[in-house]
Amino acid sequence: MKCGVLVLLPVFVFFVVGVSPAYARDGRGAAVEGQQGVHTLQVPPGPPRRNPSPPCFDDANRYVDCGNGTVTDTVTGLVWLKDASCLGSAPWAAANNLAAALAEGDCGLTDGSVRGDWRLPTMLEWAATVAQAVRLGCVFASSPSLTNDPGTACLSAGPSAFDLGASDINFWSSTADEVHPFFALNAYLVDGIVSYASFKTAALRVWPVRAH
Repeated sequence: MKCGVLVLLPVFVFFVVGVSPAYARDGRGAAVEGQQGVHTLQVPPGPPRRNPSPPCFDDANRYVDCGNGTVTDTVTGLVWLKDASCLGSAPWAAANNLAAALAEGDCGLTDGSVRGDWRLPTMLEWAATVAQAVRLGCVFASSPSLTNDPGTACLSAGPSAFDLGASDINFWSSTADEVHPFFALNAYLVDGIVSYASFKTAALRVWPVRAH
């Protein structure tokens, strides 16, 4: 019986390492393919972001005139445009755009706000805004359905930091109707009901807020 010789031949294993394209991010967050590794894009910095003025407070009033074209509601925390008639009336989409375009220098504002800081109130924010006035009976003959600055009587009794302007007090909310896409909700400050649905093409008043 012959014994064979087992010869072990070296086995070379080659790992092929693929070089995948490298990506960087541009100033808008988009991926940009690089040639050799990751390239850092040099995006020129814009002007520093200036935060708008914060809400203002005192120990006597619900509504506080901040002296910069804004009024703070210390109950809801909303900062309202003092001049409620400045932006007039518009259809719903245009009303949202008008509010979003508001900035310092418009409507008597000196608050440091920029485009995008302002918006229309939501339906829930309108509901919280009128709730106390409705409890006090500030409807119909005693409308509008807002309180005076201390929050103890109807706005019509005064004093009031707001300049409501026009007699029409039917204001858009930013809340669209969930079931009927051609409608959006609005606050009618004659009877204090804030869940009416109006055609988005209707021209209702535009009264912006910001929440900071």
